[in-house]
Amino acid sequence: MNLKFIVKLIYKKYCYVGNILRKNKKRYRKIEYSGTIKLSDAIPGKYKFVSMHCDRIFVHKLLEIGFINDEEIFIIYNTGLNGNVILKIKESKIALSNKIAKKIIIKC
Repeated sequence: MNLKFIVKLIYKKYCYVGNILRKNKKRYRKIEYSGTIKLSDAIPGKYKFVSMHCDRIFVHKLLEIGFINDEEIFIIYNTGLNGNVILKIKESKIALSNKIAKKIIIKC
């Protein structure tokens, strides 16, 4: 096989895939990045608190600690899937379990 034949073969395959994608354009939607992530997925840095999805009693506890809208949060350390998230909110350092951190939404 020569190089021209290989290039033509690759080009035909590329055009074929492109045509299929253009025809099925309605099926594929763009994934838009809203700028929000779960607290458990965040890397160390500065974020803003957005919301929390948990039971009523726990919401009041988090509000007392200082989790209010647009409050700055500094993530100091995130140990990963089964560990803790250590963060600083206002002047206090807090360690949350990963189970709780999954229920808190922050903005990048």
